[in-house]
Amino acid sequence: MDISLIVTTYNWPEALNKVLESIERQSHLPREVIIADDGSGKETTEVVAYWQQKLRIPVIHSWQEDEGYRLSASRNKAITRANGDYLVMIDGDMVLDRHFIRDHARTAQPGYFIQGWRVRLNEQGNHHVLDHGVIPHCRMKGILDLKNRCYGLRLSMLRSLSYGSPTSISGTKGCNMAFWKQDVVAINGFNEDFVGWGKEDNEFATRMINHGIRRKRLRFSAVAFHLYHDESPRNMVACNHEILMRTKQHRLAFCHNGLSRYQAS
Repeated sequence: MDISLIVTTYNWPEALNKVLESIERQSHLPREVIIADDGSGKETTEVVAYWQQKLRIPVIHSWQEDEGYRLSASRNKAITRANGDYLVMIDGDMVLDRHFIRDHARTAQPGYFIQGWRVRLNEQGNHHVLDHGVIPHCRMKGILDLKNRCYGLRLSMLRSLSYGSPTSISGTKGCNMAFWKQDVVAINGFNEDFVGWGKEDNEFATRMINHGIRRKRLRFSAVAFHLYHDESPRNMVACNHEILMRTKQHRLAFCHNGLSRYQAS
């Protein structure tokens, strides 16, 4: 498959470096990696430059000015630069199992977007991965969040039993998501009316479903380990929730403040 891997990041170069290491180890490499950078500083630029020389595939640095939390804009700019027909999107603190891209390629299906999962590391897990270069796996004791440790298992027999409701947005997380580029263009990408953390992924999934694209939930496959970090400020959640409710109530499939801003330029 012609896959572009989009990695969102903001000022955590140590984590991004580990993510790119895990991409290098993939059993099935994507066509390219696009770093969707929401205004990181010089150290992140240096990490990207290093991997541009080291990886056997193109690494594109899609950077925007740091004007606060503008994740939707960062994602849209990266999507515009993607050359693949199919886009896999992760956060820049997700260390990938070596079959992550292969699993997404096997699960891809026209008319569907994929909602993947993640296994959270605890603070001790971060220490093992960032300081000692340990490759995480589900059997490691003392470093994983016990609530979702089972999702670190890669079991093909359980994958097809976990697809879930095709019209549900429950458990939507942009940190492990995949979709066809033509479908994202049709709904005009991520909604840039969202400012600050919260609900942008749910609203995106809602518009995909309103457009007729169904969801397939992916567990026990495309395994990724999420590095521990403090939560982002939640001060904009109420405002962002109103945008989500408006999209649901009016069954909107298209946002006006989205991807087309960059396609036209």
